[in-house]
Amino acid sequence: MEVDSESEESFAPSALGTKEHWESQYDAELQNFEDNGDIGEIWFGEGVQRRMVQWMHSCGLITADSCVVDIGSGNGALLAGLAKKGFSRLIGLDYSLHATQLAQKVAEAEQLNISFHTADIVTMEGVPVPSETCDVCADKGTYDAISLNPDNAEGMRVNYIKNVHSLLRKDGLIVITSCNWTRAELEDHFSKCKAQVKRIRNGINWQ
Repeated sequence: MEVDSESEESFAPSALGTKEHWESQYDAELQNFEDNGDIGEIWFGEGVQRRMVQWMHSCGLITADSCVVDIGSGNGALLAGLAKKGFSRLIGLDYSLHATQLAQKVAEAEQLNISFHTADIVTMEGVPVPSETCDVCADKGTYDAISLNPDNAEGMRVNYIKNVHSLLRKDGLIVITSCNWTRAELEDHFSKCKAQVKRIRNGINWQ
């Protein structure tokens, strides 16, 4: 499967697109959680997260026993929200070790059964999920962060799309929220992976 390179102008590079930034951020948030019990920042805010959780819970396309993988799980708040709605097969992937450690501690404190792994979706290093076994991949800002990487962001986006597609079953979903890309741009990017794209509010349907 091939994905054509995008020709549109890329975003200006930012520290938000680097692993070093997120390791530093989650190191500080891990220390703060251990000291004060604060889970840290919820990327895009609690309102966006609630809407994603509610959509996944009520859309009729996903069941409580669907395998859901959060790409760039951070502090694990999105998966925690799904667990509290009864979802039972939840996996978080983040390339930041400190993020993974924080998410595990938060889940343990709330007595939630969620599996977190230090893994890089761009390179597939550390990804424990077999191909074509996931029902849903969720993304709340990770594709945006990749788009800001100062080193070959375009190539990283291509790898991201290929690798997410490889994890999903036929007819699997990617539920994605972005503040950098429009709906039309996201549909264009993901359709180049030979997916059938249809708007289901926050979802892209792979076929």
